Amino acid sequence: MLALVFIVFRHTFVVPLDEQSILFSWTVPFFFFLTGWLWKPGGRTVREEAERRWSSLGLPYVSWFAIIWITFLVTSLVSDSVDLSRLLKPFAGSVHAARPFTTFWFISALFFVAVLYRLIDRLAMIAQLGIAILLLAAGWAVGPLLSKLPLSIGTATVCLAFVIFGRFFKNFASNVTSRLALIAMSVVLLAILASPVIPPIDVKYGFYGALLVSACVSLALCWAVIILASFLFDKAPRAAAAVQRPARMLTSVAMCVILTHPFVLYLLGATQADARWWHYLVALIVPWALGLALVRTPIRKYLIGG
Repeated sequence: MLALVFIVFRHTFVVPLDEQSILFSWTVPFFFFLTGWLWKPGGRTVREEAERRWSSLGLPYVSWFAIIWITFLVTSLVSDSVDLSRLLKPFAGSVHAARPFTTFWFISALFFVAVLYRLIDRLAMIAQLGIAILLLAAGWAVGPLLSKLPLSIGTATVCLAFVIFGRFFKNFASNVTSRLALIAMSVVLLAILASPVIPPIDVKYGFYGALLVSACVSLALCWAVIILASFLFDKAPRAAAAVQRPARMLTSVAMCVILTHPFVLYLLGATQADARWWHYLVALIVPWALGLALVRTPIRKYLIGG
């Protein structure tokens, strides 16, 4: 949920260069890392995985795309600013889809990365780690080219590495001790201190920073965030119990926030150059409120996922 708050911030404002490595190095990769962290190996066939991901990711993608594209067409006609290229590019997804389709690339990438990982999730972990390193190297070498492939299939291929490492790191988190939490906090502090000299990662556009170094920082931050959250929940069970239900509720409608916050910013006419804090708050609150309103309706599976 915290990662999503940062992502909406990044899409609202122009982030200074010296801050970008902090934001880019964990927010987007975190979702792929978490996919691996929560992965259950060998439970489904590739076809079953594709069907499940279509229900949870594909249907909301298609439904919101139709709603937003029709609105985009109408506003273009009304403002007499019809541009055939801008109307057609969103269908290709990935880097070709600009605001208000800014985040659709991520959903298609998440779909393909899950299906791709199901193909190899029974391989020995050492083989998977070898594949992950090769994929990160490929991302560094030809990431911008891969990012241009339709529907983020190229981006998904590189992001498969984050899924693999997420599953790998899960093996070392069975017992979150104070010492482990201290290490995680140190990782965060070191990443912040090193941010001016370590090139950032921008997954959408295929920029993976310094060869393997930026990816290592990203992975370390993803791991540290999970470890610190687990430690805090373990040490404060009452507080954890109090926030668990609302947190689950907000997380359950994250799909709505991911896909619609750029649309809200588009309707507000807020560009990153002139955005205000109230634009950010509206782009954050309205999609979440909309998701919570839709979650108990019959159209939930089409707009939030099943």
